[in-house]
Amino acid sequence: MKGRTPYNRIRQVPEVEMLALALNIPISDALANWKKRENLFGFWRAYLEEEAERLFVIHHWDALANILALLIYGLVLFPTHEGFIDSAATSIFWAVWKDKQSLVPPLLADTFHTLHTRHQKKNGMLICCLPLLYNWLISYVFKPDAHISEMSDGEWARTLVSLSSKDIIWYRHKLNVEEIIISCGNFPNVPLIGSKGCISYNPMLALRQFGYPMRGKPDDKELEEMVLNDMGTNDPFLLCKIIRSWEKMHTKGTELIKKNDAARVPYQQWISERIKVVKLHFPIEIPIKSTSPEPVPVSLEEVEELRAMVAKLGKEKDDL
Repeated sequence: MKGRTPYNRIRQVPEVEMLALALNIPISDALANWKKRENLFGFWRAYLEEEAERLFVIHHWDALANILALLIYGLVLFPTHEGFIDSAATSIFWAVWKDKQSLVPPLLADTFHTLHTRHQKKNGMLICCLPLLYNWLISYVFKPDAHISEMSDGEWARTLVSLSSKDIIWYRHKLNVEEIIISCGNFPNVPLIGSKGCISYNPMLALRQFGYPMRGKPDDKELEEMVLNDMGTNDPFLLCKIIRSWEKMHTKGTELIKKNDAARVPYQQWISERIKVVKLHFPIEIPIKSTSPEPVPVSLEEVEELRAMVAKLGKEKDDL
């Protein structure tokens, strides 16, 4: 993660009256249509679409753009209930529109949180921006000019299982990231705030994506896990601590060593051991492509010995 824009206001839901002014909706109508579903308030999709049609007719383009953006936030980027734009998505929209905060951290938070939740439950659907996740995946796994055809679940599994480190585009030089956020406040890593909860992001595991070399095993403290579900209803103190931590960000840049996006042998050994610990097993063992072994360097003495052995075997064959 790069940049210095804090987003500690993500969870601040705007007053309905303020939201109505931004969307050019009569305050009384907005209050009447601010509904509750389960434990979240928000607007129903049908109501916002009706208001969008009204604004289109009267050519109120700024308010129309805001309503369309809010619909995209609630239905595509941060969905919870089908057809319902809840207060969590609304708070992120407000922080981006009103406070000009970055949309990247909450998107990353929701992606990490849903992957973590599905892994813990061992099943279920990913609740995040799937088209964005798909485009991110293929942009790093496949070459820019590669033709990607439609694949079944089994074909995708075989494709991903057969990948090696050489098949992944680790670092895009056009990014030229000179400074990254490595921790916030007293947290040893970066606590992300999303619409579903909070989860830690460990930048020291992503150095390769910024072009810095992976030298060896990261410190255990840098890999500490932090997951907060239900947006702190069970632990409001931790949520407040996470929000305040973004007021003090710690960054690193050139001191991380010259960029070469390489992975040193100690890091590769640590990864191999880590895989055994977390048991990242894959049931599909059929590779999608065959890989030829890398050539092994041989000394001149070994070459001469092999030549002598070949000549000896040839002579024995002729004698037979």
